[in-house]
Amino acid sequence: MGKTEGEQGSVSSAGSDHPSSQNAETHYCPCWYDRRIRTLIGLRCILVLFLSFALFLSAMFWLPPFLQFADHGDLDLDPKFRDHSIVASFNLRKPVSLLEDNVLQLEDNIFDEIVAPSTKVVILSLKSLAGSNVTRVVFGVDPDPESSKLLPTSQSLIKENFEYLVTHQSLSLNTSLFGNTSFFEVLKFPDGITIIPPQKAFLLQKVQILFNFTLNFSIYQIQLNFNELESQLKSGLHLAPYENLYVSLSNSKGSTVAAPTTVQSSVLLTVGNTPSMQRLKQLAQTITHSHSRNLGLNNTVFGRVKQVRLSSILQHSLNGGDGTAWSPSPAPLPHPHPPITPTITITTTTTIAITTIPS
Repeated sequence: MGKTEGEQGSVSSAGSDHPSSQNAETHYCPCWYDRRIRTLIGLRCILVLFLSFALFLSAMFWLPPFLQFADHGDLDLDPKFRDHSIVASFNLRKPVSLLEDNVLQLEDNIFDEIVAPSTKVVILSLKSLAGSNVTRVVFGVDPDPESSKLLPTSQSLIKENFEYLVTHQSLSLNTSLFGNTSFFEVLKFPDGITIIPPQKAFLLQKVQILFNFTLNFSIYQIQLNFNELESQLKSGLHLAPYENLYVSLSNSKGSTVAAPTTVQSSVLLTVGNTPSMQRLKQLAQTITHSHSRNLGLNNTVFGRVKQVRLSSILQHSLNGGDGTAWSPSPAPLPHPHPPITPTITITTTTTIAITTIPS
């Protein structure tokens, strides 16, 4: 009862098909896909973690205390201005094409107005303002090529000229070629810049800052509303008619168009220099108590007052000073020659007479 050769062949072929199907199942096992997917996910996770860590480090260095190491003066400036320590701008009612054809003469005109030794003026940008024939001129003041660094005397002269130009807007150029300038502003200056708007104060009065505070507006924006700021601040401090407010505006970045601005304030008498110690104590109390009332300023115009700081004089008056620990020195008077003290010399002569009596 044996099997035929056909049956044996079919049996052997069926038996040989079974291992190949097992190999196929082993080759296409889902476990192999799982391992591959896990490997890909692991690589992606590592890449995401690496990028996240890099972003975290980048963000961390822009937060305190690391922010102090950043170059604050260049945070808001165009990258092309970063290689220049002094940058300013103004408007001209002339087309860009005309200014480009006369750029060297424009640089010379600006240099003649600044008058600072060992420096040069470089035009950095000429940009037409949309919808007008006005060109925005941005220029930098750099050290002379022979000098590696700007001289302190030159920097002081430039700062003095810039402060005057911001206040008076009177940059003098070749009017027949360039016309009149407007909107002179400082974009960048080392060690900050301070602008003193025109206000009432006698030349010989000694201005001593009594307190300061910060507004989140630029010097330019505050100047537009300066009369309103002065009036509201006088009202908020309850100043008497014989007391004047003297204000200066400072920006630590050296910009008149970037916020914030530190408002430095002092109170002067119409006649005399500084109020009495009792009056200083009243002012200190008023400033301290009116801080919550925004020092009398309209917050829709000037925003919230921040970082109110009293001078050592006002702090002393609040702490019970009676005026003996501090005495304001009078304003210096001009003395071209040392004073001459008259000297009176009195000479006394004594005469002794000797009389001889005859015996």
